[in-house]
Amino acid sequence: MAPNEYPPNTPREPAHDDIWDGQAYDAWFDSTRGAVLFRIESSAILRELSPARGQTILEVGCGTGRLLRAITAAGAAVIGIDPGPGMLKVAAHSGSGPLIRSRGEMLPFPDGCFDATVAMTVLEFVDDVPATVSEMARVTRAGGRIVIGSLNPVSPWGVRLLRQIHQAPWNEARFPARHALVSELTPFGRTRVTGVALGGHVISTLAGGQRGRRPWLEQFCGFQVVACTKG
Repeated sequence: MAPNEYPPNTPREPAHDDIWDGQAYDAWFDSTRGAVLFRIESSAILRELSPARGQTILEVGCGTGRLLRAITAAGAAVIGIDPGPGMLKVAAHSGSGPLIRSRGEMLPFPDGCFDATVAMTVLEFVDDVPATVSEMARVTRAGGRIVIGSLNPVSPWGVRLLRQIHQAPWNEARFPARHALVSELTPFGRTRVTGVALGGHVISTLAGGQRGRRPWLEQFCGFQVVACTKG
């Protein structure tokens, strides 16, 4: 693994609910590279999520709460879930909340209770991607937003990183392609993809999630955001 490419972690036990060292993971985002990447990725997420006062938003896989705090700063009420107690402990100490220990495949909420749901670089690590996306859609109200951000595995950035990642759990991550994310979300409503280059500039949007209209989007955008307006 190339130094400082991704947050460090300390595997402690086979059960992957708690393989991340929450403090080390969170501290990485204070590094120069971590701060830049978080700014790029979170800005792309927030553009599609459009959090506002009066909304209630769920973040699936909230980690140490960095995105939770950004959503709260925009005025929305937000709840975070994560399976990792180490992550949630750091999130709680940083003032992120409310927080619930849970997994994305079985969300402990009734149907349609959130204005939006969001997951940022989370589907790479869940056991069941279709179940997680379906649960996010289930708890999102009609007309609400489902927003998913992930690294683009076919971009130059993604290809280089995937060649260098050897440390668990990154070496077991499954980085979804754009068309796979679109396929998962399209059954729930109108879906579009936004690609973000390393400089943080949004360079293309694919309305309707139509594959192949902008092939260079897949090739060059290091981070991709798929947003669905639930029908």
